[in-house]
Amino acid sequence: KRRENNYLKETDKILIAQKYDDYNRSYRVRNTLIISYAVIWVFSQLDLFLFTQTEEMNLQQTNFSIEKKTPLDDFTLNFRVPF
Repeated sequence: KRRENNYLKETDKILIAQKYDDYNRSYRVRNTLIISYAVIWVFSQLDLFLFTQTEEMNLQQTNFSIEKKTPLDDFTLNFRVPF
């Protein structure tokens, strides 16, 4: 955004081309990084979907419990996520 603003504010005809090149290069780098992030995210989702064992995942469950033994004791909160 800063380079775009610098390009749009430039009034010197000689520097306009330079400011545009800086802005254009930043724009391309930004778009390349966004596309790379999207490709990595899609690949990780496909990897998760295609290569996980569903039987193993069904056997593992998340446990959550709250215990209070006596009125004077504090309560205990347990949360377990198996990996």
